[in-house]
Amino acid sequence: LLIFAMLFGGYAGLNPELVDEFVTTGIVHILSVSGSHMSLVAALAAQLCLLLKFPRSLTFAVGVFLIGGYAILSGLLPQVLRSATMGILIFFARTLDAEAEGARLLTLTALTMLINQPLLLFDVSFQLSFTATAGLMYLAEDLRNAMERLPKFFADAASMTIAAQLASLPVVVWYFNQISLSSVFANAF
Repeated sequence: LLIFAMLFGGYAGLNPELVDEFVTTGIVHILSVSGSHMSLVAALAAQLCLLLKFPRSLTFAVGVFLIGGYAILSGLLPQVLRSATMGILIFFARTLDAEAEGARLLTLTALTMLINQPLLLFDVSFQLSFTATAGLMYLAEDLRNAMERLPKFFADAASMTIAAQLASLPVVVWYFNQISLSSVFANAF
C-alpha cells in the first residue's frame, strides 16, 4: 500500500501512525501526487521520445497521453490537475519551440483552474501546490547559488527542498500549526 500511495497518492489503507511519521518528518507530500511526480512522468516521456527519435508533434502527443493517463490514475485532484496542466503546457511550448516561461504557465494554470472551480482558492492542496511551485521557480536558483561550495547533488536537492518549504511555510503553519525542522534533511535525502 505504501508504494501505491507513493505512486498514485492517497493515504487510504495506510497505518495512521506511518502517515503521522511522514507528517512529523515533513515528507508527507511524497504520499500526494504533485509536480515532482508529474515532472518525472514528463521527463521519462521526453527521454523515451528522444531515444526513439520521434518528431516533436508525436513527442507532444505521447507526453499528453502519458501525463493525462497518470493524472487520471491519480484521481484528478487539484495538485494533480495543476501539475498535469503545467506538464502539458511545457510540452506544447517545446513543440512550438517557444520558451516555456514558468511564471506565465503557472499563472495560466491557476486562472484556468479557478475559472472552472473558484472555490479551489480555499483548498489547502491547491494553495500548497501553487506556493511550493512558485518557491521552486523564484527561490531555488538563488539558494542553489548560495550553496555553491556544497556537493552539487546535495545543493540541488537542498535548494529545491528549502525553496518549496519557504514558499509554502505560511500555508503549512496556518493549516497544520507545526514546522518540521528535520524536513529539509529528509527531503534532500
